[in-house]
Amino acid sequence: MEITAPMYEYVTAGNGVFLQARRPELAVTFPVAEARIKGLANLETKVRLGGGPVPRRLTEEIVRRSLEAAGDGATLPREVLFHLLYDAGGEGWQLVLPEQVQTETSVTPVDDGPTSSYARAVIEVHSHNLMPPVFSEWDDRDEQGFRLFGVIGDFGCEDKCPSLRLRIGVYGNFHEIPAVWAFEMPSGLLDAVARERRQITQG
Repeated sequence: MEITAPMYEYVTAGNGVFLQARRPELAVTFPVAEARIKGLANLETKVRLGGGPVPRRLTEEIVRRSLEAAGDGATLPREVLFHLLYDAGGEGWQLVLPEQVQTETSVTPVDDGPTSSYARAVIEVHSHNLMPPVFSEWDDRDEQGFRLFGVIGDFGCEDKCPSLRLRIGVYGNFHEIPAVWAFEMPSGLLDAVARERRQITQG
């Protein structure tokens, strides 16, 4: 996708207004306003990761660490934060657990400076321990950069498998996408957005 603006740009299409943004490791196109405009071609949501999807082994590590943070009944559950960085010339995808302040309902990185993993992350995921993986108003307020944002939850629920919800974030503009677009998904981890879209189609 060709982008001429330094940060992001809006494109008018036959099916509405779309936002396009690009950084070295990530390029996205997604709708911000629906409309029918005659004479223009339609656009569709697109996500291109320079390193391809996150390998299954790293997704499994996110699940394992999130399950540990959810507690075992003897300890209080806490949220945990993950940063996924991509090194095109070296190790490829890297999973970083930054130094963080954790509570039962929040998690914050200690360092958010320009050289931190927070500043360099291509994908940011935080856990909701026992709670459903739903983005909150606090998440909307805090997640103001340009990257993919994920939330993983429903741990410790006997009648549910843990689920991962993913969205594009571009400076306060959000659009949910299937997690499989960016992650190799291990068995036992549900794709929250893909599941909801199937239910709508089948309903």
